[in-house]
Amino acid sequence: MISDRNVGWIRKREYYTYYDLRSLITRAETGTLTEGQILANPVDTSLAMLEISTLGLVGITFTAAGKLLQGIMKLPTDLDPGYPVGFRVNWSNTGAAAAGRGVTWLLLADAIKKGAVFAAATTALNTVIAESLVTIANGNEWSPRGIKNNLGVTRGDIEDGVNLSIVLEADVVDASVAGVNFLGIELDYAVCACVGSGNEIDNPLSASGL
Repeated sequence: MISDRNVGWIRKREYYTYYDLRSLITRAETGTLTEGQILANPVDTSLAMLEISTLGLVGITFTAAGKLLQGIMKLPTDLDPGYPVGFRVNWSNTGAAAAGRGVTWLLLADAIKKGAVFAAATTALNTVIAESLVTIANGNEWSPRGIKNNLGVTRGDIEDGVNLSIVLEADVVDASVAGVNFLGIELDYAVCACVGSGNEIDNPLSASGL
């Protein structure tokens, strides 16, 4: 008989686009708007939408290092807070870069529990995101994994509703890397598959045991 604790559960992953981070606002401008001017970040309007190649796909362009994109991510209800969580950044760039050139993303993350005031994240990851090298122009780029050891929340907090406040920065953009476009953040986590004794023993498959 196999019990739940003996199963090698795969870590679950959720993907949050720039829309999911709730960080864009319609610009109050008149006249003809050029590409990227319709939606922008309210704190730094240079963080606006930019097309990737001529495909009609868009990302949020980071025009230079030091630009900060703030947002919130709803924590999944089945996240087990007893384990670390991982983060990866999905991005692209408009041009091919010299070999060994890339972007170092900086991600800050803080839990906002039910009833708490929304605030910009200030806490760095325990394992920071290492440099992400450019592989090709307009490519599907993924950063290495950053890790936060503990979110500081309980199962009860998650059931009530926890938003994760994040601040994303293109901390270092190497020379020859142009048109850095942020696409999304992947969150990976251990799943709370069962509660109570279901984590330790196998209850009988009967109406009284369900």
